[in-house]
Amino acid sequence: MHEKSHRMKRTLFYAIMLLIPLVCAEFFAYQLTRSFGSLFGPNDQVLDAALDEETYQKFLTESYHPELGWQNPTDRTVTEANCIGEEKTYNWDEHGARHTSPLEGDVQIIAVGDSYTHGHEVSDNESYPNRLEELLGVKVANYGVNGFGTLQAALQFEHVQEHHPAAKIAVLGVMSENIRRVPNSYRGIFSPGRNTYLFKPYVEQRHNEPSVQANPNAPPAKSVKDLRPKIDSALETDYWSLPQPSFPYLWSVVRALKTNVFSFLVQRKLAGNAAKVDYDNSELSDNLRHVVDRFIESSTKRGVLPIVAFIPENGKHVDAPTEFIAALRTDRPDTLIIDIGRAEIDWGRYNLNGTVCHPSPYGYEQIARYVASAIEPLLSEGDLLQLPGQNGPKSSE
Repeated sequence: MHEKSHRMKRTLFYAIMLLIPLVCAEFFAYQLTRSFGSLFGPNDQVLDAALDEETYQKFLTESYHPELGWQNPTDRTVTEANCIGEEKTYNWDEHGARHTSPLEGDVQIIAVGDSYTHGHEVSDNESYPNRLEELLGVKVANYGVNGFGTLQAALQFEHVQEHHPAAKIAVLGVMSENIRRVPNSYRGIFSPGRNTYLFKPYVEQRHNEPSVQANPNAPPAKSVKDLRPKIDSALETDYWSLPQPSFPYLWSVVRALKTNVFSFLVQRKLAGNAAKVDYDNSELSDNLRHVVDRFIESSTKRGVLPIVAFIPENGKHVDAPTEFIAALRTDRPDTLIIDIGRAEIDWGRYNLNGTVCHPSPYGYEQIARYVASAIEPLLSEGDLLQLPGQNGPKSSE
């Protein structure tokens, strides 16, 4: 009896000794989930609080698009403060194009892209497509959409080109960070906050080849209750998926260490040029190249000259796509590829507030001037000439 009691105490002792480090590890893991929230997805309570039926129905009515995911409002005017507190007004026409100058005549140039094309945080007349119109003297349609990835922008051109049958040029704006958006299916993961309802088409590798995948919210969920399973699926399967912090927290941490988000975070810390890490990744580069090729081919098929303009997010990103652009120019010698990172720009003035906000009026002006200098040789009294070569402004070399 005494021996049996002794064995029980010894077993209990070993169990406690084993449990103590596990409890400590679990507590430490819990603290990590609190301290490094960017490595973890929102928990169920946060998701439930973010889902509002009225807001979702408004989104479906005003902004939803079955293929693109979302789009600009149509026939609307909105005024809101930019990141430095200035009130800016946005006007969109019946097709969702942002207003440019009241130049007469048919649209000659279609501009597609993200918020850097749309001209977010500046007035209508300060966007780069508007300034491009003024510089070239030909009408430009600005179809930039806030939050768009390059795939959405390329698909946008395919949708809106029919509204402008006289257009001769299409400019695809690729902001340097866009390479990360191509494999993303749910904007609520990539950029949490006001993007709770934003699903989008994306590119993923299938059988070692990039493949375009449809918007996961098409046809649209009829209610937030029906939308929630789609969000849960994206949280698990998206390229930038993040684990939800939950018990056992130790397992949540292990899952976080296996994500692409953590892998890129480590690579950026180790790299001298953090933004260049994205373009050095073969999967991301292949995906972006697949989209750019689609834009070039779809434009050419429609009799529209494709131009691809790489736009730096800020002064830190000017060299990120350099090798990608060089390879693209080699493979596409008959396509005008514009590298705005090579422009003579005061990068300290390029953004509204350091490197945080969108470009300032000065920044958008410089984008427009560099693009205009590349396009101007192609125009003669409004007529498109033969494309002279692959590069663009001599200053870009």
